[in-house]
Amino acid sequence: MPNSLTSIGSYAFQSCDYESIVVPQNVSWLGQYAFVDCDKLKYAELGTQQYALNQWIFEGCNSLETLRLNSPTVVTANSQYPPIRDWKVPELTLIVPDFLVNSYKLDSYWYNCKAIEPFSTSEIQDWFINNPLVLNHDRLNGSPNITVVGSKDRLPSLKINGDATQNINNLILGGNSNSFVNYPGQILSNCDHVQVSGDVRVDLETAAKYWYFFSLPYDIKISDIIHGADNTQFAIRYYDGANRAANGATGSWKNYSQDDVIPAGTGFIFQTNKDTWNGFYALAGASKQNIVANTEFTKTLEVNATENTANKGWNLVGNPYQCYYNNHALNFTGPITVWNAQSRTYTAYSLVDDDYAIRPNEAFFVQCPSAELNTISFPLQGRQLTATIESQNAAKARTVTEQTRQLIDIQIYDAQFSDQTRIVLNEQAKCDYELDCDASKFLSADAESAQIYTLGTDGTEYAINERPAADGTVQLGLYATKAGQYTLTMPRCDAGAVILTDNYANQTVDLAQQDYAFTTQAGIDEGRFTLQFAGVASAIADIAQQPVRIFGTDGGINLAGWSGTVQVYALDGRLLQTKAVQAEGEIVEMPQGTYVVRANGKAVKVIVK
Repeated sequence: MPNSLTSIGSYAFQSCDYESIVVPQNVSWLGQYAFVDCDKLKYAELGTQQYALNQWIFEGCNSLETLRLNSPTVVTANSQYPPIRDWKVPELTLIVPDFLVNSYKLDSYWYNCKAIEPFSTSEIQDWFINNPLVLNHDRLNGSPNITVVGSKDRLPSLKINGDATQNINNLILGGNSNSFVNYPGQILSNCDHVQVSGDVRVDLETAAKYWYFFSLPYDIKISDIIHGADNTQFAIRYYDGANRAANGATGSWKNYSQDDVIPAGTGFIFQTNKDTWNGFYALAGASKQNIVANTEFTKTLEVNATENTANKGWNLVGNPYQCYYNNHALNFTGPITVWNAQSRTYTAYSLVDDDYAIRPNEAFFVQCPSAELNTISFPLQGRQLTATIESQNAAKARTVTEQTRQLIDIQIYDAQFSDQTRIVLNEQAKCDYELDCDASKFLSADAESAQIYTLGTDGTEYAINERPAADGTVQLGLYATKAGQYTLTMPRCDAGAVILTDNYANQTVDLAQQDYAFTTQAGIDEGRFTLQFAGVASAIADIAQQPVRIFGTDGGINLAGWSGTVQVYALDGRLLQTKAVQAEGEIVEMPQGTYVVRANGKAVKVIVK
């Protein structure tokens, strides 16, 4: 079969008389029953892209004696429709990469083979990694070409530990797009002796006429970008923080030219005129090795000074590692602002209050604090291969205690999408914009839903507004790109009652007790909604003065001195349970975790052990 072959359909070789079949390395798809009833087949070899087998691929191959599997990860077999009948497996000799022999012997399906024998990895020049692979002391011998395939479901990755040298010729990190989010192949090196001698490329799959916020761990030249579809046209832009400082947010996106070089760790936005994949080659030079480096990355920020602090020092930077990064590990203080691909809005995250895994190749906004503090660095301990935050140990502590900071999240949503703003009541904060805790609201004209923010007394639009309670009133701003019905809710509240006033409908609701639905026309409206806070005492102190006490216990949530309706929310705002509590001290059963509980006009975060 030719090396250009990429797929083999179902029943393709049914009842053929071949005694030996070698599937080319570029074949990434084997259909069900591909070699069914090849009763003379004695030897079969599958390429490095066959990471899983199912649907009786070798059904009826009763003479099969030897099967060679070239995948660098253990090939999984579907337990319901295995590739080979259970009675036939004990007659089979399996040949696999030498570093996987023990793994196959421990596999619940393959351990039944008559023999499991190794082959040297030096025999393979082109490796395709479709599942997570960890190399501790073993290495892929020689200087092979390695492709880590992109996938949303499997998150393929290569992790290299130990001190032994790993040489790589060409390194490609594939892309896989899902709902406008790219899931690239990942690599994480804990070894100081990994070297790439050939080309380095990261792929991005794009949907037509949609902006992607992207960044690379290495320098790229615009003219070196390649595309999978013929006659692809693209736009690529940078964020001009100096223009933002001088003129405000309007007009800050600027075009790159074909000869421009984008430095490593710099964010940009990218769009194509058709659905395609795009390859970003590393520029020849030292930065190419960043993708396998085991060193901390530091990015110098532009100061872009201005008297308006909300417009000061904006930089679009990016994750400098080809893997996820724990936001708590950042050597930085202020919030970060990221692009939400599904809703096409911007979301601000506090490095203290929020968990966020920065995606591989994800670009995000930060504000440079000053000329003296003009860097953002990424310590190595923040690297991880999943989107789940695994540790908060690196989180920076505030100079005030948690009990003096009350977080209030206000969310607006329609049938599909949502947006959020946050108020943090802190008597030690200032009413003015502070770079270490406040975040300006980025408004998107392409948003799929309405956007919400709070307003400062000077008209500043806040995504995160940390401030003293002052008179207990905050004005909400609303930007709807299309008319429709929306709902305001409060998924998180450490304060007491939060009263929402609709100045147009002359209605008032306590968001701690109920959501508020309304309709609006398209456009910006900064006069309709006002928030008022009931008291400035901490949630813990405030609840202690009430008849009801809410606390987590083993197996559930305990409500003492209270009967009435209780609502339990996940931390992301999803309503998990509504229950009418009848008796004092009744337990609302919940699995282990952290929840937001609403009862008696309070919203309290509790931990169930």
